[in-house]
Amino acid sequence: MTLLTSNILQLEEIRTLLEKMPEDIYSVKRDVLSGASIGQHVRHLLEFYVTLEQGLKANMVCYDTRARDLRIETDVSYALQVIDKASVFMSSAFFDKNAFKRNITLRASYGVDVSVDIDMDTTVERELAYCLDHAIHHLAIIKISLIESGIDLKMVSDLGVASSTLRYRATCAQ
Repeated sequence: MTLLTSNILQLEEIRTLLEKMPEDIYSVKRDVLSGASIGQHVRHLLEFYVTLEQGLKANMVCYDTRARDLRIETDVSYALQVIDKASVFMSSAFFDKNAFKRNITLRASYGVDVSVDIDMDTTVERELAYCLDHAIHHLAIIKISLIESGIDLKMVSDLGVASSTLRYRATCAQ
């Protein structure tokens, strides 16, 4: 499976989750999420995909300056539209065999008190890997909130679990 396919499948998993999740819990702020909501986590992870797409046009990605579209965290239908747009982007002709190795700049600031931008060399492929890992991480956090809310997770039992962990578990079960 390619990295692109893995990202698209991850977005589809998020879509399935949102379609099956009781809509009334999507934007409820939860103590277990340090006062955040599931919708805020969904917004956060989706905006990394949106930011990557926008950044590729400028040859620079800066996740720190993402839009923070609050509608994503309160409107499930709108979040589904954002998922669809990201999936279409990753299915586009942009991603030919050479696109993954394309060099781009990642701009980030790691200071809390003072923002000092650091520019780093990266590739489209590395940023796709980052978006995927980042989504898995936030889905694991979302899963904690769903469990705490008493939501039946049989439909998404592998939610927030990395593929390497799934492969390891499969070898242990043999």
